Amino acid sequence: MGRLSGWPLLMQRVVTTLGFTLLRFIYMAIQTVYWHINGTKHRIRESRLPENYNRCAHVLDIVLFNRLDLTHTGSIKDYILSHNRFESPQYIFDNDHVSLVTINEDNAIFGVAKQKDMHLWKFEYCCFMRAAQVLHCNQLILVPLNHFHRMAEELGDPKAELIFLANTGRCGSTLLSQMMQTTGKCISISEPDSLNFLALCYKSKGDSQQLRKLTQDIIRWTCRPYKNITPLAYFLKIMPTYCYVLPILRKVYPCSKYLFMYRNLVQVGQSFARVSREVPTLLMMNTLGKLSAVLSGKCLDYLGYSLAKDFRYKFWDDLSMGILRATVNCKLYLEWRSNGLEVSAVRYEDIMKDKHFAARTILKFYGLPISLEQDFLRGLEFDSQQN
Repeated sequence: MGRLSGWPLLMQRVVTTLGFTLLRFIYMAIQTVYWHINGTKHRIRESRLPENYNRCAHVLDIVLFNRLDLTHTGSIKDYILSHNRFESPQYIFDNDHVSLVTINEDNAIFGVAKQKDMHLWKFEYCCFMRAAQVLHCNQLILVPLNHFHRMAEELGDPKAELIFLANTGRCGSTLLSQMMQTTGKCISISEPDSLNFLALCYKSKGDSQQLRKLTQDIIRWTCRPYKNITPLAYFLKIMPTYCYVLPILRKVYPCSKYLFMYRNLVQVGQSFARVSREVPTLLMMNTLGKLSAVLSGKCLDYLGYSLAKDFRYKFWDDLSMGILRATVNCKLYLEWRSNGLEVSAVRYEDIMKDKHFAARTILKFYGLPISLEQDFLRGLEFDSQQN
């Protein structure tokens, strides 16, 4: 049988998600009663107290996972979990295979990879870290936010250059992330879910000292140190939906570098049209956007875009959705420039036209050695989205 796509895939995902939601509701109801009886609920409440820092990390085994669409920001509600144990935060410090997944209103959520030698930012596991953590983690660790902030203070800021890549989507940004990784001198992290949560906080609540503190702590743990790796830079590709988070990142880390990547809009539109057959949210957006401009705006807002209210246009064909999404981010780039944000741009076609010149220019812009050129170009030799 062929692989499902389009509306059959969407209906299958919807039915699966409804079934999962019902199962999780029943499971959580039984688990809550059981945790009250065996004292786990009491220990969870106690773990939030400042004096219980050394036993605050709640380790949970992943029983089941389901999300309608992996392009959505991650949530604890996507999991059915069972209690394993409580740990000291030192367990997270000491184990490189533990990585920050995301944040919610109560906890920082870390993922534990299935094997100790797995660094889930590497492209060998998946082209997007948020998906790699879903595929290759068998445990989650919940840390109350007050303790998470203390952990981040102990960790301190990254010891290497910070580089952020904003983009239109479907423009070669994943390929550029892979090229940075093949230098062997850069920890290249593609679309961490933690930045998506940060962007949504920025969108809903605006700038604040609390948000800046959260930003700093998220970056510290997203760019955590590793025992056997001493990178020259941390390269973070931001999911295109949430690129409007860039200004708050600049305020917290003003010495970091910023790049915006784009591509010929027709190719972007065609690529979005193809991928929409495999991504339920994009399929719904592409369909509803052809009915009315109001619906297209609401779909953009649902996806998380900050400028959705300014882009209410009815889609007239399958290219429109991708072109509109790319235009939203191009408008952001122009606003950043006009507001004094030092962000440079690179076009996919220019990299392909003269690879060696592009490699040297990009490495120089990032402050990395030109001697990394050949390793940088090695990233072109294999498909960046093979997993």
